[in-house]
Amino acid sequence: MSIIRDALKKAEASKGPDRIRHAGTRPLDNPKVLALRLLVGSALLVGVVAACLIGWKGYGIYRARNSRIHPSTVPARARGEVPLKTRRVADQKPKTPAVQQDEDLTRQAERLFWLGDFSESEKLWRRARKEGVGNPAELDNNLGLVLEKEGKLKQALTLLDEAVRAEPKMVEALSNRGIVNRKLKRYKSAEADLKRALDLDPHFTHAQFNLATVYEAMGRTKDAILYYRMYLKNRARSPGLDEVLILQRISALESRVSGVSYSPGGHVKER
Repeated sequence: MSIIRDALKKAEASKGPDRIRHAGTRPLDNPKVLALRLLVGSALLVGVVAACLIGWKGYGIYRARNSRIHPSTVPARARGEVPLKTRRVADQKPKTPAVQQDEDLTRQAERLFWLGDFSESEKLWRRARKEGVGNPAELDNNLGLVLEKEGKLKQALTLLDEAVRAEPKMVEALSNRGIVNRKLKRYKSAEADLKRALDLDPHFTHAQFNLATVYEAMGRTKDAILYYRMYLKNRARSPGLDEVLILQRISALESRVSGVSYSPGGHVKER
Protein backbone atom coordinates (compact mmCIF):
# COMPACT_ATOMS: atom_id res chain seq x y z
CA MET A 1 0.00 0.00 0.00
CA SER A 2 2.84 2.40 0.76
CA ILE A 3 4.17 1.84 -2.77
CA ILE A 4 0.78 2.88 -4.27
CA ARG A 5 0.58 6.00 -2.08
CA ASP A 6 4.05 7.05 -3.13
CA ALA A 7 3.14 6.60 -6.82
CA LEU A 8 0.03 8.75 -6.44
CA LYS A 9 1.97 11.52 -4.73
CA LYS A 10 4.54 11.52 -7.54
CA ALA A 11 1.79 11.67 -10.19
CA GLU A 12 0.11 14.66 -8.53
CA ALA A 13 3.42 16.44 -8.10
CA SER A 14 4.21 15.93 -11.82
CA LYS A 15 0.96 17.75 -12.85
CA GLY A 16 2.05 21.05 -11.35
CA PRO A 17 0.03 23.42 -9.15
CA ASP A 18 -1.86 25.03 -12.05
CA ARG A 19 -3.40 21.70 -13.12
CA ILE A 20 -4.64 20.60 -9.69
CA ARG A 21 -8.42 20.90 -9.11
CA HIS A 22 -9.60 20.40 -5.55
CA ALA A 23 -13.05 19.10 -4.72
CA GLY A 24 -15.75 21.80 -4.48
CA THR A 25 -13.81 24.48 -6.42
CA ARG A 26 -14.04 25.83 -10.04
CA PRO A 27 -11.11 26.00 -12.43
CA LEU A 28 -9.93 29.47 -13.34
CA ASP A 29 -11.98 30.96 -16.25
CA ASN A 30 -10.35 31.62 -19.58
CA PRO A 31 -9.69 35.39 -20.06
CA LYS A 32 -11.42 35.25 -23.46
CA VAL A 33 -14.55 33.83 -21.86
CA LEU A 34 -14.52 36.58 -19.24
CA ALA A 35 -14.16 39.25 -21.93
CA LEU A 36 -17.06 37.76 -23.93
CA ARG A 37 -19.27 37.67 -20.84
CA LEU A 38 -18.46 41.30 -20.08
CA LEU A 39 -19.24 42.32 -23.70
CA VAL A 40 -22.61 40.51 -23.72
CA GLY A 41 -23.58 42.02 -20.36
CA SER A 42 -22.70 45.52 -21.55
CA ALA A 43 -24.73 45.04 -24.75
CA LEU A 44 -27.78 43.89 -22.78
CA LEU A 45 -27.49 46.89 -20.45
CA VAL A 46 -27.27 49.32 -23.38
CA GLY A 47 -30.31 47.67 -25.00
CA VAL A 48 -32.41 48.02 -21.86
CA VAL A 49 -31.44 51.69 -21.44
CA ALA A 50 -32.21 52.41 -25.11
CA ALA A 51 -35.62 50.74 -24.87
CA CYS A 52 -36.47 52.82 -21.80
CA LEU A 53 -35.42 56.05 -23.56
CA ILE A 54 -37.46 55.23 -26.66
CA GLY A 55 -40.52 54.42 -24.56
CA TRP A 56 -40.17 57.62 -22.59
CA LYS A 57 -39.76 59.69 -25.77
CA GLY A 58 -42.79 58.03 -27.40
CA TYR A 59 -44.93 58.69 -24.35
CA GLY A 60 -43.83 62.34 -24.38
CA ILE A 61 -44.87 62.70 -28.03
CA TYR A 62 -48.23 61.06 -27.28
CA ARG A 63 -48.89 63.43 -24.39
CA ALA A 64 -47.85 66.45 -26.44
CA ARG A 65 -50.19 65.55 -29.29
CA ASN A 66 -53.14 65.00 -27.01
CA SER A 67 -52.72 67.90 -24.62
CA ARG A 68 -51.89 70.89 -26.83
CA ILE A 69 -53.42 70.55 -30.29
CA HIS A 70 -52.30 72.79 -33.12
CA PRO A 71 -54.34 73.03 -36.33
CA SER A 72 -51.38 72.19 -38.56
CA THR A 73 -50.39 69.02 -36.68
CA VAL A 74 -53.47 66.94 -36.10
CA PRO A 75 -53.25 63.25 -35.15
CA ALA A 76 -54.31 60.78 -37.83
CA ARG A 77 -57.38 59.73 -35.85
CA ALA A 78 -58.97 63.08 -36.81
CA ARG A 79 -59.33 61.67 -40.37
CA GLY A 80 -58.63 64.96 -42.05
CA GLU A 81 -60.91 67.07 -39.91
CA VAL A 82 -59.66 70.18 -38.13
CA PRO A 83 -60.21 69.59 -34.40
CA LEU A 84 -60.11 73.01 -32.78
CA LYS A 85 -58.55 76.41 -33.24
CA THR A 86 -57.21 78.26 -30.20
CA ARG A 87 -54.71 80.97 -29.55
CA ARG A 88 -52.41 80.76 -26.57
CA VAL A 89 -51.01 83.66 -24.60
CA ALA A 90 -47.25 83.88 -25.17
CA ASP A 91 -45.34 82.05 -22.48
CA GLN A 92 -43.07 85.01 -21.81
CA LYS A 93 -45.98 87.25 -20.85
CA PRO A 94 -47.09 87.22 -17.22
CA LYS A 95 -50.50 85.60 -16.81
CA THR A 96 -53.11 87.10 -14.55
CA PRO A 97 -55.37 84.73 -12.60
CA ALA A 98 -58.22 85.56 -15.01
CA VAL A 99 -56.12 84.70 -18.08
CA GLN A 100 -54.93 81.48 -16.48
CA GLN A 101 -58.51 80.53 -15.65
CA ASP A 102 -59.59 81.18 -19.25
CA GLU A 103 -56.77 79.01 -20.58
CA ASP A 104 -57.64 76.21 -18.17
CA LEU A 105 -61.25 76.34 -19.37
CA THR A 106 -60.39 76.04 -23.07
CA ARG A 107 -57.72 73.41 -22.39
CA GLN A 108 -60.22 71.29 -20.48
CA ALA A 109 -62.74 71.67 -23.31
CA GLU A 110 -60.09 70.45 -25.78
CA ARG A 111 -59.17 67.51 -23.58
CA LEU A 112 -62.79 66.40 -23.34
CA PHE A 113 -63.13 66.74 -27.10
CA TRP A 114 -60.23 64.34 -27.68
CA LEU A 115 -61.56 61.93 -25.09
CA GLY A 116 -64.83 61.80 -27.05
CA ASP A 117 -66.90 63.38 -24.30
CA PHE A 118 -68.59 65.80 -26.69
CA SER A 119 -71.48 66.59 -24.36
CA GLU A 120 -69.23 67.93 -21.59
CA SER A 121 -66.96 69.61 -24.14
CA GLU A 122 -70.00 71.40 -25.57
CA LYS A 123 -70.91 72.72 -22.12
CA LEU A 124 -67.45 74.16 -21.59
CA TRP A 125 -67.28 75.77 -25.05
CA ARG A 126 -70.72 77.32 -24.49
CA ARG A 127 -69.52 78.66 -21.15
CA ALA A 128 -66.37 80.07 -22.77
CA ARG A 129 -68.48 81.67 -25.51
CA LYS A 130 -70.88 83.17 -22.97
CA GLU A 131 -68.03 84.57 -20.88
CA GLY A 132 -66.23 85.93 -23.95
CA VAL A 133 -63.09 83.87 -23.45
CA GLY A 134 -60.73 84.42 -26.39
CA ASN A 135 -61.54 85.10 -30.03
CA PRO A 136 -65.33 84.89 -30.74
CA ALA A 137 -64.85 83.45 -34.24
CA GLU A 138 -62.57 80.71 -32.91
CA LEU A 139 -65.07 79.86 -30.17
CA ASP A 140 -67.85 79.60 -32.78
CA ASN A 141 -65.64 77.31 -34.87
CA ASN A 142 -64.78 75.06 -31.92
CA LEU A 143 -68.34 74.81 -30.64
CA GLY A 144 -69.57 74.22 -34.19
CA LEU A 145 -67.22 71.28 -34.60
CA VAL A 146 -68.34 69.73 -31.31
CA LEU A 147 -71.98 70.06 -32.39
CA GLU A 148 -71.13 68.41 -35.71
CA LYS A 149 -69.65 65.48 -33.81
CA GLU A 150 -72.89 65.20 -31.84
CA GLY A 151 -74.94 65.17 -35.04
CA LYS A 152 -76.45 68.61 -34.43
CA LEU A 153 -75.67 69.67 -37.97
CA LYS A 154 -77.98 72.68 -38.36
CA GLN A 155 -76.80 74.24 -35.10
CA ALA A 156 -73.20 73.58 -36.15
CA LEU A 157 -73.80 75.20 -39.53
CA THR A 158 -75.20 78.35 -37.90
CA LEU A 159 -72.13 78.74 -35.69
CA LEU A 160 -69.69 78.06 -38.51
CA ASP A 161 -71.50 80.61 -40.69
CA GLU A 162 -70.92 83.18 -37.93
CA ALA A 163 -67.25 82.20 -37.68
CA VAL A 164 -66.72 82.61 -41.43
CA ARG A 165 -68.56 85.93 -41.47
CA ALA A 166 -66.36 87.23 -38.67
CA GLU A 167 -63.12 85.89 -40.18
CA PRO A 168 -63.55 85.01 -43.89
CA LYS A 169 -59.96 83.79 -44.12
CA MET A 170 -60.14 81.28 -41.26
CA VAL A 171 -59.40 78.08 -43.17
CA GLU A 172 -60.32 75.90 -40.17
CA ALA A 173 -63.88 77.26 -40.12
CA LEU A 174 -64.20 76.90 -43.90
CA SER A 175 -63.03 73.29 -43.77
CA ASN A 176 -65.32 72.43 -40.86
CA ARG A 177 -68.28 74.05 -42.61
CA GLY A 178 -67.41 71.98 -45.65
CA ILE A 179 -67.72 68.84 -43.51
CA VAL A 180 -71.14 69.89 -42.22
CA ASN A 181 -72.37 70.77 -45.72
CA ARG A 182 -71.21 67.38 -46.98
CA LYS A 183 -73.13 65.60 -44.22
CA LEU A 184 -76.19 67.68 -45.10
CA LYS A 185 -75.66 66.58 -48.75
CA ARG A 186 -75.10 70.18 -49.81
CA TYR A 187 -72.20 69.09 -51.98
CA LYS A 188 -71.83 72.27 -54.06
CA SER A 189 -71.60 74.39 -50.91
CA ALA A 190 -69.13 71.94 -49.38
CA GLU A 191 -66.98 72.03 -52.51
CA ALA A 192 -67.01 75.85 -52.51
CA ASP A 193 -65.95 76.03 -48.84
CA LEU A 194 -63.10 73.59 -49.25
CA LYS A 195 -61.83 75.14 -52.48
CA ARG A 196 -61.88 78.52 -50.78
CA ALA A 197 -59.80 77.08 -47.92
CA LEU A 198 -57.28 75.67 -50.41
CA ASP A 199 -57.11 78.99 -52.24
CA LEU A 200 -56.08 80.57 -48.94
CA ASP A 201 -53.72 77.73 -47.98
CA PRO A 202 -52.86 75.32 -50.87
CA HIS A 203 -51.14 72.90 -48.48
CA PHE A 204 -53.96 72.70 -45.95
CA THR A 205 -54.16 68.93 -45.43
CA HIS A 206 -57.62 68.81 -43.88
CA ALA A 207 -59.24 70.63 -46.78
CA GLN A 208 -57.54 68.27 -49.25
CA PHE A 209 -58.87 65.21 -47.46
CA ASN A 210 -62.36 66.61 -46.96
CA LEU A 211 -62.62 67.73 -50.59
CA ALA A 212 -61.73 64.18 -51.65
CA THR A 213 -64.62 62.82 -49.54
CA VAL A 214 -66.98 65.39 -51.10
CA TYR A 215 -66.00 64.37 -54.62
CA GLU A 216 -66.40 60.72 -53.71
CA ALA A 217 -69.93 61.43 -52.43
CA MET A 218 -70.69 63.34 -55.64
CA GLY A 219 -69.55 60.42 -57.77
CA ARG A 220 -66.58 62.35 -59.18
CA THR A 221 -64.23 59.43 -58.74
CA LYS A 222 -61.20 60.79 -60.60
CA ASP A 223 -61.30 64.04 -58.64
CA ALA A 224 -61.61 62.09 -55.39
CA ILE A 225 -58.53 60.00 -56.26
CA LEU A 226 -56.61 63.16 -57.18
CA TYR A 227 -57.23 64.85 -53.82
CA TYR A 228 -56.69 61.66 -51.80
CA ARG A 229 -53.26 61.34 -53.42
CA MET A 230 -52.58 65.03 -52.89
CA TYR A 231 -53.36 64.55 -49.21
CA LEU A 232 -51.02 61.55 -48.91
CA LYS A 233 -48.16 63.44 -50.59
CA ASN A 234 -48.54 66.48 -48.36
CA ARG A 235 -45.56 66.62 -45.99
CA ALA A 236 -47.54 68.66 -43.48
CA ARG A 237 -49.81 65.67 -42.90
CA SER A 238 -49.40 63.75 -39.67
CA PRO A 239 -48.56 60.12 -40.55
CA GLY A 240 -50.78 57.43 -39.16
CA LEU A 241 -52.90 54.36 -39.77
CA ASP A 242 -55.30 56.36 -41.94
CA GLU A 243 -52.72 56.15 -44.74
CA VAL A 244 -53.37 52.43 -45.16
CA LEU A 245 -57.13 52.98 -45.19
CA ILE A 246 -56.87 55.77 -47.76
CA LEU A 247 -54.66 53.65 -50.02
CA GLN A 248 -57.28 50.91 -49.86
CA ARG A 249 -59.94 53.48 -50.69
CA ILE A 250 -57.95 54.74 -53.67
CA SER A 251 -57.54 51.18 -54.92
CA ALA A 252 -61.30 50.64 -54.69
CA LEU A 253 -62.01 53.89 -56.55
CA GLU A 254 -59.47 53.08 -59.26
CA SER A 255 -61.17 49.74 -59.81
CA ARG A 256 -64.40 51.64 -60.52
CA VAL A 257 -62.70 53.87 -63.07
CA SER A 258 -61.08 50.91 -64.84
CA GLY A 259 -64.35 48.99 -64.88
CA VAL A 260 -62.99 46.19 -62.73
CA SER A 261 -64.51 45.02 -59.47
CA TYR A 262 -63.53 42.41 -56.93
CA SER A 263 -65.70 39.63 -55.61
CA PRO A 264 -65.67 38.74 -51.89
CA GLY A 265 -63.30 35.88 -52.67
CA GLY A 266 -60.79 38.26 -54.19
CA HIS A 267 -61.44 37.24 -57.81
CA VAL A 268 -61.42 39.93 -60.48
CA LYS A 269 -64.48 40.25 -62.68
CA GLU A 270 -65.33 42.66 -65.50
CA ARG A 271 -68.35 44.89 -65.14
